[in-house]
Amino acid sequence: MILRCFVLAAMLAAVPVAEAAERVSVAVTDAVPNHPGLTYQTLLKRVMPGLSVDAEGVWHGGEIPGLRLLGGEAAGGVSPDFKTLETLTVKAGGKPVLVLLTQGDDGFSAVVAAFDLSAHAPRALDIAAAGMDRFTNLGTVLELAGDTDAFTLTGWHLNAGENYELTDLVFMKDGRFAPILSQLAYSVLVCGWQTTETTGLATEADAGAPYRAIIVSVTEETVLSGEPCDAGTMLPKAGTRTLEDTYRWDAAKGAFVTATRNLDALMGPD
Repeated sequence: MILRCFVLAAMLAAVPVAEAAERVSVAVTDAVPNHPGLTYQTLLKRVMPGLSVDAEGVWHGGEIPGLRLLGGEAAGGVSPDFKTLETLTVKAGGKPVLVLLTQGDDGFSAVVAAFDLSAHAPRALDIAAAGMDRFTNLGTVLELAGDTDAFTLTGWHLNAGENYELTDLVFMKDGRFAPILSQLAYSVLVCGWQTTETTGLATEADAGAPYRAIIVSVTEETVLSGEPCDAGTMLPKAGTRTLEDTYRWDAAKGAFVTATRNLDALMGPD
């Protein structure tokens, strides 16, 4: 019963991140809002020239020319199969950008694509392999400047008594995906105790910088269950702590960097 409650709590803990964003699940053949006659299928064909659909309604991305990982490395062997898409609209240099994420049975092979919606005919900007875990989803939007947003991608899976949730923060820079940070929240339930980690993101003004500073935090809560365990079982101390690091824009590196590594002290998988 305790394990079932923990799994449910772990799944619910991921929901607010998704709900806080205005992500929308759509069919590949749906029309793109405010662009009469244009479907998501038509957009995807611009970055997936081999796109096709089978008799089961599964879309196959085929070979995607020049596909890379979000960090820039070549992504070999990724050919997404999906049934639906998740969409999110963000700002990039004052222009509206449509972000699409493929949704299939294998989150590891997810692909994310971006399109400039400012023109009458939306223009393809970038596509990257974004598979993070068994499940991969679009998350929430974070404002970096008045004309620019970042957005999260979350990857997660559940084991027996374990929950892994990875959060990547990304923004569009010069028409391409640019990763900002990646943070793991690890939760575990074993005999006698459980620890739950929850990731938080916030921003604050950063004088003289083109973007706001980003604060990534993880709250770690440990609770003792009081159940009998094997002799010699070591129990941690119950309590709650929150650790955080702040990322600031480094003009010389053209990236967000942090001067601290406080989050390295979090409990993680062995």
